[in-house]
Amino acid sequence: MHIATLNQIKIEEASFVVLDFETVTPKGRPPEPIELAAMRINPGLQVDHEFKFDKLIKPPDGAPITSFDTVQTGIRWNDVRDKPPTSVALREFDVLLQEREYLLVAQNARYEAAIINRFPDECQHIVKMPFIDTIALAKYLVLGMPNYKLNSLARHFSVTIPINRHRALPDVEIALQIFLKLLEIGQKTKRIHRVIDLRHVAEIKKYRSKKATQRSLFDYNHTNST
Repeated sequence: MHIATLNQIKIEEASFVVLDFETVTPKGRPPEPIELAAMRINPGLQVDHEFKFDKLIKPPDGAPITSFDTVQTGIRWNDVRDKPPTSVALREFDVLLQEREYLLVAQNARYEAAIINRFPDECQHIVKMPFIDTIALAKYLVLGMPNYKLNSLARHFSVTIPINRHRALPDVEIALQIFLKLLEIGQKTKRIHRVIDLRHVAEIKKYRSKKATQRSLFDYNHTNST
């Protein structure tokens, strides 16, 4: 679908993929994924319960899974030691999304996009897709919240926070429900009608030089936003 055509379709005619990385952050290096999950919203704003991408990832040498990471996510080195590296996981994910034109969605999308940006060869289709940030969308539609962290938005919308929060798939499920709640508000208030409206208020500029992208990792703190 040509980008001009995508912009003009109604929100309910679009397809979305909500995604999340769990990562480790070795000192002096950008975050390294240890898990990637995604779910799809089909036209009609219908959640596709048959589409679930959920994959553990082996981080590179020099990016250990610390005891803090295990406490946070429940993921241990033994869980990922035989799993594919990020390049393989992202290539598989990219192939999965070739079938149609999607809008990508994430909580704190800059963080996810910065990871994808480091693997342009493996993400040749994904890098062309618009990326929507639920934080930006929430700040536009839900004024006056003390913060827009995932847990705060979940409580605001009465979305259940699972015990295994900080695993990729449960976090995707939370973000997806929040995103649908936000779209409902946007449509009812007539502020989000077409894809171009959504992109105008919540799309991130994700494809920069690697140097600039790495700076943005520290300017936009993942832990404080999710």
